[in-house]
Amino acid sequence: MKIKRVLPFLLALSSFPSAPVFAGGDPGIVFDGQTYDFGTVYQDEKATHLYKFKNEGKGDLKILDMKTSCGCTAAKKQDKESYGPGEEGEIEVTYSVGHAKGDASRTVTVWTNDPKNSQLALIIMGKVQAGYSTDPPDGYVRFDQQALGLGGTKAVRIYSPDGKPFKVLATKRMQSNPNISVRTVPSSQGGFDLKVTLLKTAPVGRFADQ
Repeated sequence: MKIKRVLPFLLALSSFPSAPVFAGGDPGIVFDGQTYDFGTVYQDEKATHLYKFKNEGKGDLKILDMKTSCGCTAAKKQDKESYGPGEEGEIEVTYSVGHAKGDASRTVTVWTNDPKNSQLALIIMGKVQAGYSTDPPDGYVRFDQQALGLGGTKAVRIYSPDGKPFKVLATKRMQSNPNISVRTVPSSQGGFDLKVTLLKTAPVGRFADQ
């Protein structure tokens, strides 16, 4: 009789489902926004944005690594090892425009220990406007054919399309042609005239400089 009472009880225990295992302990990173449009900036300026995030998971969040899409973009996180549940943090992204022009988009890839968001992309984008324009637009000074011993001076105007003030700090000739001289003077039309003079001592033949 004891065996008959015990066996059904044991069978009942063996068929009972195991207790569920909760996944608590996983971090959960959530950004306020992963794309930032900086609008319009000028060449040689910088665009910087703070990408704010929060750990909405139950475990500690870690930023494992970050990589930018080019050397012109830098990403910096807080000097913090991990972020507990409910804690907030930020990643600073700076795009150094340089001589780029037109529409621009750069990406920062972020790796975390969040199993659902182990790899994320932060995008900084906008438009880069040239800080100056030239007249003629291509910036070329063309002498075409010049008579031997005549020489002459021609100019290219450098100006800001929206009237933003600027200075010409220096000029550098890449080929240093001894038969060409260059000087910069204020233009009567605004901006500066880069005056290029072909000396009368120039010999017969082609000449060029940059």
